[in-house]
Amino acid sequence: MIKILFIFMICTALPDELLVAVFRHFSLKEIVGTLSKVSKRWWNISQTDGLWHTLPLDKWNVCHLTEAQFLNIVSHSRAFSHFSMSYVDVKVSQSRLNAILQNSLRVAHKLTHLDLSGQPIRNLNCLPNQKSEAAGLEVFILNDCLYIDENSFSESIIKRMGNINILSMNRTKLFSNEAVKLAVSLPSLFSLCVKGIPLSPVDVRVIVDKCKNLQLMEISHSSDERDDECRLLASECDVSLFIY
Repeated sequence: MIKILFIFMICTALPDELLVAVFRHFSLKEIVGTLSKVSKRWWNISQTDGLWHTLPLDKWNVCHLTEAQFLNIVSHSRAFSHFSMSYVDVKVSQSRLNAILQNSLRVAHKLTHLDLSGQPIRNLNCLPNQKSEAAGLEVFILNDCLYIDENSFSESIIKRMGNINILSMNRTKLFSNEAVKLAVSLPSLFSLCVKGIPLSPVDVRVIVDKCKNLQLMEISHSSDERDDECRLLASECDVSLFIY
């Protein structure tokens, strides 16, 4: 707190644009949790979109959010580059959560890392539309998204996923053929995690053959014989295979 008071004394006379520059030296957690509470002016500065680029809510031990809190967070989505709400309980209905995510994240053109693990999402219409000047989504994590199925991955959705190099879909409801179809449609795929989706050696062969950039795969245990066959197929294509 002494540090904050010292900064407050120095920064009081600064114009807003310079105060924003000072805020950039703090994490968003510090900005929202401490700086925004110093004064009304500092709260207004804390709401500057440009400060809201990295939001690992789960890493900040955020467990629950009210609708108002969540709406305030996603109102800054145009600035998001990293957004993780893994297993965060948002106190809204399933349909309301899907609507909020769709309306906010579709304009998050700077977003490269998105983790929606454990969220009751029914579709992926929330994915940002690709823009030629943007890097596009590179990391996409959907672990334990139990309502995700084959109908979630339309051609237009897969097109928005074109730059993904890390995809994790552990314990989703996809069938093996659907997981294979999705994986081979992602030309930049580097890492694929599909624990809980029963892949056969044939499925593994198709994936490692078609995904030329693939370096790492995580799958579930089947049988010792099939696991050994999968390991051999992966090693032939220089893919590190982890079986759990």
